[in-house]
Amino acid sequence: MSDIDAYNTFLMVADLGSLSRAAERLRLPKSTVSRRLDALEGRFGTRLVERGHRGIRLSEAGETLYRYARSMANLDDEAHRAIEDRQSDLTGTIRIHATPALGRHFLGHALTSFLSEHDGVDIKLKLWHNGREILENQPHLVIGFPHLAGSTHVFRPLTQWQQAAYAASHVEHPEELPWGELEPLVSGTSLSRHPEDPRPNHIQSDDLEVLTDYVADGLIRAVLPIDWVNSLSERNGQSFKRLECDEIPPVEIGMLLPRGPIPTRVRMLADWLAREIGKTEPERVTAKAARRTVSEAATTAG
Repeated sequence: MSDIDAYNTFLMVADLGSLSRAAERLRLPKSTVSRRLDALEGRFGTRLVERGHRGIRLSEAGETLYRYARSMANLDDEAHRAIEDRQSDLTGTIRIHATPALGRHFLGHALTSFLSEHDGVDIKLKLWHNGREILENQPHLVIGFPHLAGSTHVFRPLTQWQQAAYAASHVEHPEELPWGELEPLVSGTSLSRHPEDPRPNHIQSDDLEVLTDYVADGLIRAVLPIDWVNSLSERNGQSFKRLECDEIPPVEIGMLLPRGPIPTRVRMLADWLAREIGKTEPERVTAKAARRTVSEAATTAG
């Protein structure tokens, strides 16, 4: 066990106030966390924590050690970043996980524009319907919703999906249709459920595209993201009409990044996505045209 491992374990126990929760966060057996804590107390010859029925709290010595341990952890993170930043080549693979709807709607332009600027990077994009599985297999970056962050990831906001209630244009009496909704475990916020649902029956799916197709076919009505519906109307010729209802709150969308040191290429992509996804469609078209002009000029000069 290295010193940094011991101090990180101590910090996690102190922050969470529980051996069990610290073990879960660190993905270690509780016995290992306890041994590391005992080893630190043996090393300093004093009690660092006090155990009680309300959990664990730091002793006076523990409070002192906490300040130094936190400084060491911060320095360790800075050292990782500094060494990575010295590497001249921005190369390697970036693993991204997203729900199908978010991957389709937000990532295409942003990822291809990033790759055009960084030809040493490969991107592996995997789409997951199930919100619980989207963080599995250690992706570098996840496009999702705030509730997925939990204790292992940091949520960085990107944009918001404004929502409205929709039915197919050809439906004369949409109030007679059942509501469709996206499974809450996907978005954490019941993305497609009307806040004042007058009917108890509904169709639930983990796929926003399926719900949208059902709406377009006149089978259901649903609360859908406005930009999503507009893009499908332009691309597929599907025809929708907005239903009158009270204002529906937007859904926040962002990136989930693992806590701790992050590879330079991943940080650069995260910054890129924050800029690109926040742009309006006209701004994206203008930026794409500008990159094409620069590329053509470079080719001509060569």
